[in-house]
Amino acid sequence: MKRVSFGIITMVFIFLAPFSEGSERISGKELNALEGPVDPFSFPQEAEPWSQLVAINSDAPLTSLEAELTDGFPIDLLSTLWLAGGNDLEVQYVREVLREAYADEQLASVRCLPTIGVIGEFLKHEGRIQGTVGDLPVASKQSLFTGVGVSWVYDTSEIRYGILAARQTRQAQQAELESTREQKLFEAAVRYFDLVGAHAGQRVAEESVRRGEALIEYQKDIVERGKGLEADVARAEAFWAEQALGLTDARAKKQIASLDLATQLDLDLFSMLIPAETAVLPVDFVSDHQSREQLVGKALSTRPEIQREGYAIGAANTLRTAAAKKRYLPVITGEARVGAFGGDNGSGLEKFDDRQDYRLGIEWSTDHLGKGDRAVLAQRDAQLAQANTRRDQVENEVTQEVLSAIVQVEKTSKQISLAREQVEAASASLSITGSRLKGGLAIPYEVIRAQEDLVRAQNNQVNAIIEFNKAEIWLLRSLGGLRTLAKR
Repeated sequence: MKRVSFGIITMVFIFLAPFSEGSERISGKELNALEGPVDPFSFPQEAEPWSQLVAINSDAPLTSLEAELTDGFPIDLLSTLWLAGGNDLEVQYVREVLREAYADEQLASVRCLPTIGVIGEFLKHEGRIQGTVGDLPVASKQSLFTGVGVSWVYDTSEIRYGILAARQTRQAQQAELESTREQKLFEAAVRYFDLVGAHAGQRVAEESVRRGEALIEYQKDIVERGKGLEADVARAEAFWAEQALGLTDARAKKQIASLDLATQLDLDLFSMLIPAETAVLPVDFVSDHQSREQLVGKALSTRPEIQREGYAIGAANTLRTAAAKKRYLPVITGEARVGAFGGDNGSGLEKFDDRQDYRLGIEWSTDHLGKGDRAVLAQRDAQLAQANTRRDQVENEVTQEVLSAIVQVEKTSKQISLAREQVEAASASLSITGSRLKGGLAIPYEVIRAQEDLVRAQNNQVNAIIEFNKAEIWLLRSLGGLRTLAKR
């Protein structure tokens, strides 16, 4: 099976003629519109085995795929990835969490700045009050202060390490957003290939139904000429009915695949999505010239999950350092009040004049006689150990994912070759059996069995190609490369 690079998979397919003249796909219902006899056993040698068709007239009705491209919503892989990167609800949620992390970082960076406010303070006292020498005279007084106040708290430990920890936490959340987007791109790509496979499966089923109808007409013609049995016609009709059931199932799978992809992309569920590609071909997204060790090393250096855990370790280490040095770093406080102050005894407010108050303090402290500081430090040590363990766990998961994806790619690549051989053998078998039937050397049952073998082989080849493309996308996702692909 010839492989093509991803560059051919673009929306240009929408404007290309899906089928060449003389090899259009038609459904069983459209068979009666054909002019001339139909040979159910002919196979053009130049066509792809799974899509070999009988010749038809150029003015035949639209095929089902052409009609869908007219009525449905065409979409290709690049469009799918582009939509998945922004429409997914989980991506939107994680993006809002990142916005919160940005706000936390901004808040941490401005805590060293003073707080400014307008002050209005009224004080009134009636009754006894203790004097400076301890006596308790009766007094009546009141005062009013209006002005501007500035307060400032500079926690050296919090400002020195809090800003760095907030930045590292924000970077970890940024990596989490990239990881979520990468996963959603992968899920959308898988659903897109499911859609491609469902449409290819329908075309295989349509071909089988068409050949079933052609076999019925052939057997009826043989009976009319007195060379066949009515039982052979009934057997052909039973075969056609079975293939028609398969076509019904294939059409339902196509609709479900469209719904799954539309749901993933948050699109209108009442619009039928149609893959723009008109051929099912294996696509290489990752070069096969790299060793497993190279691929694992690339994944460990580019995966956003690894970057996320690295930032998380940095934040935990920063908080641990802050806890260890807190007792040695002072908290500096300051306050300034400037305004007008006045008052009097009794009920009057007089003698107003300017007033300025300033205060500056510095403090070193230890919580709960030092035991609180030691408990916080032990807590930070445990959090740092958890972060390191989590990184080791994620590295193991990434390594396992890369190696598993490689195995899946190798397996499905071999299955494509085997499925191609199966289709070629089944095609040859049907052609030979058909020739033998025409020569009176075979019975219709043999032809039916040969057609069933061909349908099975065609479906196996479609499934092998789709699973290979899924495996390639999985490998690309395990390397952290889907985001780059989505930006093309």
